Amino acid sequence: MSNNLPAGQIPMDQHRAETVERDCLCSGCWGRVNADFAPGRLWFVRCINCGENTPGYVSKAYVERREQENKFEAREIKRAFSDWT
Repeated sequence: MSNNLPAGQIPMDQHRAETVERDCLCSGCWGRVNADFAPGRLWFVRCINCGENTPGYVSKAYVERREQENKFEAREIKRAFSDWT
C-alpha cells in the first residue's frame, strides 16, 4: 500500500477507526470524521467534507487549542489596528 494515498483511502481495523472518529478531526478542514465499514472487515475514516480525499487527522484537543490561539491573535490584531484609526 502506498504512503502517497490520502488518509481517507487507507483502511484500518475497527478499533483504530472508532478511536480516530472519537478523538480526531480532518487535518485539512478541521471537519468531523466518520468511520465507515467496507467489505473485508476493513474500516475507512473520512471527513464529512473531504470524503476519500481526507488528507489526515488531527486531535480535537489540537484544534481547540488552535481555535483559542486564533481568537487571541484576532483580538491582538484588532487592538493594533485600532491605534491607526
